[in-house]
Amino acid sequence: MKGKAPGISRPALSTIHINHRVSRKYPDNVVKHPNFKCTRRRTPCNGNAKKQRKLLKETEINEKTPEIELPKGVDDIDSSHSKSQFHVYQYARGIYLYLRYLEDKYCIQEIKLEGTEITSKMRAILIDWICDVSCHFKLTQETFHLTIHIIDKYMQIDRTTSRDNLQLVGLGAIFIATKYEEVNPLELNDLMFVSDSAYKSEQILKMEEKILQSIEFILGQPSAITFLRRFSKAAKAQQMQHTFSKYIIDLCLLDHTLSHIKPSVIASAAIYIASCISNDEVNPEFWTPSLVYYSGYSYNDFEHIISKLAQNIVQANSSKLQAIQNKYASAELLSVSRMPCFRPEAGVINELCK
Repeated sequence: MKGKAPGISRPALSTIHINHRVSRKYPDNVVKHPNFKCTRRRTPCNGNAKKQRKLLKETEINEKTPEIELPKGVDDIDSSHSKSQFHVYQYARGIYLYLRYLEDKYCIQEIKLEGTEITSKMRAILIDWICDVSCHFKLTQETFHLTIHIIDKYMQIDRTTSRDNLQLVGLGAIFIATKYEEVNPLELNDLMFVSDSAYKSEQILKMEEKILQSIEFILGQPSAITFLRRFSKAAKAQQMQHTFSKYIIDLCLLDHTLSHIKPSVIASAAIYIASCISNDEVNPEFWTPSLVYYSGYSYNDFEHIISKLAQNIVQANSSKLQAIQNKYASAELLSVSRMPCFRPEAGVINELCK
């Protein structure tokens, strides 16, 4: 017979038994299948399986995370996600403690451009161009920040970077960062397009390899944006205040004198400045006990960089490098860079600059 292997007898369909869990509709052990007229038998439950399920339930009960007693005046910002399976709120504090450990471990030293061909202005121009590339391809904030960190880390190790291959270093850093952060990383053709084919694909690949070997493949440095999300939640920040903070953090990337400051400290100063601007008042009490608890910083820990961040905001209005300004002038980001509160004549900004 066609389709039948020789020497093998095929059993009748009605005699085939399918082992399957008992249906809720039919409580009996044997269930008749409506289509094939065959029986469906429940496999007897193994005693070991019963013990394992019982042990699992007891473990789930015993391993419930004990409630942490918060200090007076500190809000519980994680309990609102207690019913979500994706927020893993029980581990939130431990995760951010680990991120603080990583930023200490992988921090970079203060960039000293003396003795190299690269100046602070050239570095700022490169970052401004990278911001344009990031907006063009709609890359994430994490990708943008990681790209800058890779460039600074590489230039700290390899001080032979010349002005002729500075853009090539930027292309290699973008290529690495998109592979690390993006779902759909950029391709070589994309990088050649944005650089107007100034470099060949072989040069970009070679620079990518050189950068990774120089930084020892370390890409786990957390960004200020990561810390800002938690600090904004602790500050009960609205969308406008959170966007203010993101704008301030992005402006910090242009200033090489801030590259060695910890991302968590930058995020703390940014959310404080945004609070002052939102309330049209400079008041250290905006740094609430909740922010002290969840950030791990007191007001005095970041007070020394507040004036520097405020000066960057004022100078951004008259700067020729407008990529970040244009990015935050979009309706998607609430056009915060065009708001009067960031103008030099605004009283709060002037007071923060002192």
